[in-house]
Amino acid sequence: MIKPGDIVQERYAVVRPLGSGGFGAVFLATDSRLGNRQIALKYFATAHMRPDEAAQAAQLFQSEAHTLANLNHPNLTPVLDYFDVSDGWVLVMAYVPGDSLATLQKRLNGPFGEHQVIDWAIELCTVLDYLHRQRPPLVFRDLKPSNIMRTPDGKLMLIDFGIVRTFKEGQHQDTVQMGTPGYAPPEQYGGQTEPRSDLYSLGATMYVLLTGERLTGGLLIPSVRERSPDVSPALDDLVRRMTALRPQERPASALAVRSELEQIRDGLSSGAFVANPFAAADAAVSPQPNAFRSTSDEPTRVNPALPARPTAPPVYQPQAAPVQNYAQSAPQPNQNYAQSSQNPVVPVAVSRRGNGRWWLVALLVLLIGGAGAAYALRDRVFGGADVGVATALPAAPDALLGTLIVTSRDNADSGPYSLLEIPLQ
Repeated sequence: MIKPGDIVQERYAVVRPLGSGGFGAVFLATDSRLGNRQIALKYFATAHMRPDEAAQAAQLFQSEAHTLANLNHPNLTPVLDYFDVSDGWVLVMAYVPGDSLATLQKRLNGPFGEHQVIDWAIELCTVLDYLHRQRPPLVFRDLKPSNIMRTPDGKLMLIDFGIVRTFKEGQHQDTVQMGTPGYAPPEQYGGQTEPRSDLYSLGATMYVLLTGERLTGGLLIPSVRERSPDVSPALDDLVRRMTALRPQERPASALAVRSELEQIRDGLSSGAFVANPFAAADAAVSPQPNAFRSTSDEPTRVNPALPARPTAPPVYQPQAAPVQNYAQSAPQPNQNYAQSSQNPVVPVAVSRRGNGRWWLVALLVLLIGGAGAAYALRDRVFGGADVGVATALPAAPDALLGTLIVTSRDNADSGPYSLLEIPLQ
């Protein structure tokens, strides 16, 4: 059992653990032969296994070492050496500083932004395409956020090639079924994995990064937009096809996925996909002090700035033609509102700050004024003598025949007008 403080092979000084998994652990160490250069020791324990299991695990480990030693790609960790110990095997690899995407998302406690996930997925498609173009093709079989390291300069590195396998045309079943529930495709549980199996795992990884939700083992991946409505429909559809249960229903290759991702990214940059209605408005508003800002590890945020309320009411411009819709337009001064010669309309000047009931006050003023005129006429004709008061009002003067139209609105500066028509016959 390797632990911090050990000197392995009289060369590697174990510093501290970097992580652990079902088959062992990874330690940070220094290489005394190369000026105490930092390296990573991947310890593969076999002491707890039955003899047949230990033999199979040893074969798997050596296969990983030989596979990685023959690969050369900027997104793959170089293998420097490997050897066996009393209770397992040790793989010596270059040390990759940084954090896994799983660690970053746990720290973020939420989804990453769509642009960031697309950029990462494009980078992962590049390394998957490299593996799938090997002869014979190599299938990673365990792509997930915890197996993707992000270096301080932003580059992604694939780690943990413990279950990588060579795709054999015509083989019906893998020798060893391994993987992570939720990320492993259906064919990995009893069939033969192929390059498109990695596309399923990549789609599941993108789902987790875009939604912030965990996958616990179901084979059918939900829609991304059901959990994150701001994600573009095009990306949601791509993830859906990548995680199809049947390999033949998935995209043809990692290169094809990368091409679609680039098109989606270009569409987002040009504004073709606007999932949030405030996104277009935000681009036209100058940034405010202390406003939210997004980094590559932050989820997409929307911080719309509302335009300032005007300080003065809008200038009213009279229309030459009669107003047809009184609920949306203001009455025009000196405009003829007559609807027919039999019912002339009396234009009324209305205060813009009226509450819609001032016509009652005007009607009372007319009644009181009429009563005062009647008393004055009595004094002149009858010399102040008592006169009889008619129980019924006489007919209204011709000048008041027609319809009284009253318009008002609640907001003096803006808003639709309310219309009230009062027949005066």
